[in-house]
Amino acid sequence: MRVLLLFLSFFFLTPMSAQAAHKDTWKGRIAALKLFRSDIISSIAVLEGEARKKEYRRICKMRPKKSAYLPTCEYKDWTGEDNRSVPSKAGEFFEIRCRNKYKEPLSCTVSGWSKGFVAGHPSNSANDPIGAVEDFRFACEDRNYAAACTHLGDMYAAGVGVEQDGIKAKDLYEEACKANDTYGCYRKGHLYLKGLGVELNQLKAFRLFEKGCQQNHMQACVDLADLYERGIGVAKDASYSLLLQEKACKGNHGEACYNVARLNLSGIGNLSEQVASIMYDNLCGRGDHRSCYSLANLYAKGRGFEKNIEQATELLEKTCDGRYIPACAQLAEFKLDSMNPFSDPAAGVKLLQSSCKADDPSACVQLASLLESGSYVSFDPQMAVDLYMNTCGKKQGLGCRAMGRLYQEGTLIKKNIRLSKKYYENGCETLFDGGSCAELGVLYLKGTLPGGNAEGIKLLSKGCDLNYERSCRLLGDIYRKGVYVAQNNNRAFKLYTQSCNQNDDHSCLLAAQLIIEDKVENKLLKDSLPLFERACSGNRKDACEQVKPVWFKHKFGRIIENGMASKRCVISTFNEEDPAANKTLAKINGNSFQIIKGKNKGTYKAVPQGQSFEEDSNGARGFSYWAMIEKKGKQY
Repeated sequence: MRVLLLFLSFFFLTPMSAQAAHKDTWKGRIAALKLFRSDIISSIAVLEGEARKKEYRRICKMRPKKSAYLPTCEYKDWTGEDNRSVPSKAGEFFEIRCRNKYKEPLSCTVSGWSKGFVAGHPSNSANDPIGAVEDFRFACEDRNYAAACTHLGDMYAAGVGVEQDGIKAKDLYEEACKANDTYGCYRKGHLYLKGLGVELNQLKAFRLFEKGCQQNHMQACVDLADLYERGIGVAKDASYSLLLQEKACKGNHGEACYNVARLNLSGIGNLSEQVASIMYDNLCGRGDHRSCYSLANLYAKGRGFEKNIEQATELLEKTCDGRYIPACAQLAEFKLDSMNPFSDPAAGVKLLQSSCKADDPSACVQLASLLESGSYVSFDPQMAVDLYMNTCGKKQGLGCRAMGRLYQEGTLIKKNIRLSKKYYENGCETLFDGGSCAELGVLYLKGTLPGGNAEGIKLLSKGCDLNYERSCRLLGDIYRKGVYVAQNNNRAFKLYTQSCNQNDDHSCLLAAQLIIEDKVENKLLKDSLPLFERACSGNRKDACEQVKPVWFKHKFGRIIENGMASKRCVISTFNEEDPAANKTLAKINGNSFQIIKGKNKGTYKAVPQGQSFEEDSNGARGFSYWAMIEKKGKQY
């Protein structure tokens, strides 16, 4: 016991200066911190089973003496029935060791995560944000522990548990960085990305993220991937973004695994929609609220699973109860939808109010929209404007976009195009809100702002790069119609598909229509079917009707292709009640297709869909698209 007390006094109880964080020289605690950052800070526990046990035991053996205390040795205390870490259990375990028992700084850091973080990031909807700040502050200022200074900086940067203060966050990150917590060095990149406490500098943010990823901080790889995905500070490269997410996922970072599924569902990568959907399902089963939220949206849209609004609603309720605020805003949208069988407007309004208080920008903007229109709540234009303004003031692009719209329309406030442009520019250039880019681009295209069509196209392109579906669709319309640019149906199809993958049902339908109109290279009739189905399941009734003849053509085309493959085939009517009434309609012999009766009676040379055709010397005809059923643009 005396040896243990001496050890604890040396490592944890020795008075330290409150002026600077100290470099941690204990390899065991350094390794434990790295493990905890991948296994506990995220809401998704990826490490499991023997691999997890082996890693914790390996670090436990790093104790300089058997009597020395290293929390990794007690990993069983926060292990769940599925042999994964349970963050809430870890929080309870480390809270005791933070203040009441050992006053151990790493324990305070993990306790702070449990109290102040949701899905790996600071959140005002967490269990106890103020308590998290107290734990981080104690470990940083009283115990001079660099990692705690880093995460206290996170709280100041996000304004969670404390007033947002970019300068204070910068000082804390730099303090941690000087003490060799390279995680703190990389986190400063977020300040440069937003211009928070420092001058806006996307290139510096990129370089800090890149260096953090090279140092194997998986969260830095995730953040770097986001820059590549959106083209911020670097040329847009969605494929490389996916590679970075895959690297971090293999490094046991749960958020990265979530992003691998998300990117594949958006059309990047080779995983099928079903496999990517199952990844969400698996991550949701591990307790990741973000994945449950995304899974609910898949059920609502009928993507990867059969459409199931009840299942979607249950998942959103569960996720909202788990304090994942975006799910609460989405659930509110469900409740406010009169077409939803689980509609409950009063409950929807309450959800928006509580979510807005928790600083969810989407909820605040939705609530302001109701106040602006007087839907389900009393008409209150001033409160609506205040909510929009406040959301923008908190550096949320949705709020700035709304303010830009108000000044553009001149309904609730006096029309002022100059101020409208200013708010849109802030949302687009500083806060990376694709919707702000799109609305500003439309002003240029309409001639409301001087600068020409080129500037409008440029802004729509940026909005699309920032994954704003309407921006991609508008740009697709421009290329399809050849307005402002040379007509390019292949480019239009790509843009519609991108918008479709961001859950814009109208774009799914437009992409499908380009295929059946034979305007897209290397696309067959069958390629339109998934797009029609997406649009139909998203309540586009026109898509549900338009897909019917396409299904028939596809199935009948398969029959004919099978007949050609078998060299000899007869196509007949099938009447089970009156077999004698059945008639032979056509005969196939190799690529020779003979229609027996009707105005199209004759022999034709047939080729599979998508192949070129040729006309022989006898006048037998071949057709390149759905050759046996229709001639281009003319139904038989």
